[in-house]
Amino acid sequence: MKIGFKYLPGCLSEAELAEISQSLEASNIEFKTHNASGEIYNCLEDLVAPLVLWISSDLAKTHLLAISTSAVYDVVKTTILRIWRKASTKTVFKVTADGPVDQRPVTLDLDLQLNEKVRLKFKLRGNNLSPEQQDKYVDQALRFARKFSEAKPQETQVVIYNENLQEWEACSEGDFLAGLVKKKTGK
Repeated sequence: MKIGFKYLPGCLSEAELAEISQSLEASNIEFKTHNASGEIYNCLEDLVAPLVLWISSDLAKTHLLAISTSAVYDVVKTTILRIWRKASTKTVFKVTADGPVDQRPVTLDLDLQLNEKVRLKFKLRGNNLSPEQQDKYVDQALRFARKFSEAKPQETQVVIYNENLQEWEACSEGDFLAGLVKKKTGK
């Protein structure tokens, strides 16, 4: 069982990453990290967040999508919340060819691998959310993933929280990308 974490330096310290790794290892979960410093994102920060927490399909199926919760579920949920809470206090700088620097809040994607072909990519946003709201969002996301996996999905989905409906909504990656293009270009 594995959790992977792609991060930017300064979002979490090496000591914090080591603590997360130790708490996960106590539950037999391997924690792999990738420092994304210096990687170019081609202005697709809405498509792929600066921070990505990836959860393997064996961990998702066995502990996160199971009908009953377990101690491992609690450890993973605590890890998600810890990273999200720490990241939500940080900002990143977007540098463009035109020269202006744009300061943006750090965002986190929770990427649940359901099987070899299908993933759910939750867009964890909301730097102004209280810890209680973040806790609620993560619980709802994991319940959504459980229900969604029962429907035997055939393609990866991007999942966004709808504030008006107070629920998570999924769309295909293609539809999500088309929506981004339309939003940015007006076409």
